[in-house]
Amino acid sequence: MKLWLRKYFSILYLLATLLGVLHHHDDLKQHNDCKICLVKSNLTHADTPDDAVFLPPVNFISEPTSGKLSVIVITAKPTSLQARAPPKFS
Repeated sequence: MKLWLRKYFSILYLLATLLGVLHHHDDLKQHNDCKICLVKSNLTHADTPDDAVFLPPVNFISEPTSGKLSVIVITAKPTSLQARAPPKFS
């Protein structure tokens, strides 16, 4: 009796999966009022958990800059080394 029941449920599962694969709507969306779509979603999403949100939403806060802004003047440091000169130790 158990073997017959196991075969029955395996054939039923196979037919439900096949029906879900071949079933589609013209707008290519899942419809909650369609029984085949419900069976299809229950078979495919039964073992996946809900999406978890681990980070809270980020609030961007900007503050005005306090203090005076100064201008940085960059000058080249004078050097006695020439760019194409041979090494000093030779």
